[in-house]
Amino acid sequence: MTRYLIQASYTAEGVRGLLKNGGSDRRAAVAKMIEGLGGVSECFYYAFGENDVYAIGQLPDNATAAAVSLAITASGAVTSNIVVLLTPEEMTKRPGRPSPTAPRAPDPRENAIRSQRPAGPLHPRVRIGPPAALRAAAPVTSRRTDATR
Repeated sequence: MTRYLIQASYTAEGVRGLLKNGGSDRRAAVAKMIEGLGGVSECFYYAFGENDVYAIGQLPDNATAAAVSLAITASGAVTSNIVVLLTPEEMTKRPGRPSPTAPRAPDPRENAIRSQRPAGPLHPRVRIGPPAALRAAAPVTSRRTDATR
């Protein structure tokens, strides 16, 4: 099964429910929902910051994760975001894809894109150096007076 990170932020209605029923009750409700869909609830934490809740659970597939997201949002008590988590081993094996360190043949599209770029500055009006008004002005010199000694 795939692991998912659930990030949730309580609405005003959700905060009222949290104050009324307590945090353990909310954790049990999330665990019951995930396990009812054939998943496993691994952890549940409250946090300060942008999100109020971070939970990690295993779900059978993305369609089940979407069902969890819809059920959470439909309650009106929270807004949520679900992120698919990958293990380092899953990132390493990436079946059917070349290793990121393996040499690769040049992509002919890259040369076509390079040949379509105009030569020279990025924009015809781009000038390097001070503006014309400053170039035409007389140089500023500093003079010491007896008051500055």
